[in-house]
Amino acid sequence: MEKRRNHELRSRVRSYMEEYNMTDPGTSILAGVSGGSDSIAMLHILSSLRKAMGFELYAVHVHHGIRGEEADYDERITLETAKLLDVPCRSVRRSVPELAETWKKGEEETGRIVRRQVFEEEIRCLELPQDTRIALAHNMNDVAETVLHNLARGTGLRGIGSMKPCSGRLIRPLLCLTKEETVRYLAEEGIPFADDRTNAEDHYTRNRIRHYIIPAMEEMVNPQASRHLAQAALFCGEASGYLMRRGQHLLEKCPRKENGYFLNECFMNADPVEKEYIIIAALENLSDAKQDLQAVHVKAVMDLTPDRNEGKHVDLPYGLQADRLPGGIRIAGTAPGGQDTEVQDTDDTVPYEAAELVIPKDGSVFRRQAGGYEFCARIFPFTGQNIEEKKYTKWFDYDKIKGGLYIRQRLPGDWMSVTETGIRKKLRRVMIDDRIPREQRDRIPVVALGQEVIWITGFRPGAMYRISSRTSRILEISVTEKP
Repeated sequence: MEKRRNHELRSRVRSYMEEYNMTDPGTSILAGVSGGSDSIAMLHILSSLRKAMGFELYAVHVHHGIRGEEADYDERITLETAKLLDVPCRSVRRSVPELAETWKKGEEETGRIVRRQVFEEEIRCLELPQDTRIALAHNMNDVAETVLHNLARGTGLRGIGSMKPCSGRLIRPLLCLTKEETVRYLAEEGIPFADDRTNAEDHYTRNRIRHYIIPAMEEMVNPQASRHLAQAALFCGEASGYLMRRGQHLLEKCPRKENGYFLNECFMNADPVEKEYIIIAALENLSDAKQDLQAVHVKAVMDLTPDRNEGKHVDLPYGLQADRLPGGIRIAGTAPGGQDTEVQDTDDTVPYEAAELVIPKDGSVFRRQAGGYEFCARIFPFTGQNIEEKKYTKWFDYDKIKGGLYIRQRLPGDWMSVTETGIRKKLRRVMIDDRIPREQRDRIPVVALGQEVIWITGFRPGAMYRISSRTSRILEISVTEKP
């Protein structure tokens, strides 16, 4: 029974790989293996298919230098399994925490960069062809979680369909399987795997979706909820890809200015959906990154379309702005090259002196008034507590804070980390993107580390100081407005 079931599962993976042309006879596949259930199952399934499908199989493991003995166990499981299956495999060690500090990026993004680098290094080291496929072990549940996560944060078709079966040389052979199927497969084959304990911690948003939301949907709505979400993601990815190509094609018909585009009648006469993708194409072509380009920015440009809005403009991420002009919309940088100019908003706010935010080491609470607010601060050990999500109470990883904190008004040159990938933006741009009214921007106290703002009081905190599984001490800051 078990052997027949696993045979059917392997057949399903083979059919899925053939459907999406993941490999051809003579192709090489480099599998990224973490040691977890999904990647070990992928390695075993690919190993069983390589002769019949005619591809060469190799594996690589990246030891991130983060989880101590657990990471060592992951490495050992990977190497032992690869040896058992007669798959050439190498483990590469990189200190992700040290690299994250050097690169000024979050550990999660640093880990992704390191893995990509290792894949490329391994392909060169093994002298594999440049068309070598890189296999990642995402499963159907990962797709469902990504869909819900992106929908909750706000997204369009691209965010829903972001995890594709194939993306360039990347392939995901297990997107046709559920997590339950990969675990059961290994159990029936008698193959051990490592279990990452951080997957059980509920202070990660994705884990809360995995542990509570999806099980509730499968129990109370439809047992096939994850499968249907994955199918919807595939459809949305294909639709988004088509629309993105269409938007880029139409954008090429619009005049290119020295630091932007003029969306003329070709844009104005397009279908509303085509207009959105023309805007997306323009924004991506004019910026170096995509992480902060959101549906709200596309809508802001779309709102300029009616003739009555001539003369109006909107500010956009990465030093871009859109202006409604006669005959169309100009999207360009606010200065040559798309760089934002440092222009402070002005009002009649009374200035006040910066106040140091002293952090008591004995666990007591520090209180300080500044800018019409009372700030309270304390530190305490992190033992997996649920993270505070209140508007006027924020938690920070205290061990990442190097230097003294001050409560003050914003200053020219202030900046903020806006993603865990290390992307930073000028504070003025953050306030614009968060739709903070101009008249409030000088009145809102900020908590700053030099010119880096770690919290705009009542609004977003800096992304580089978020709580992670490696956090040992939490800095809690709460604020109340004084009459």
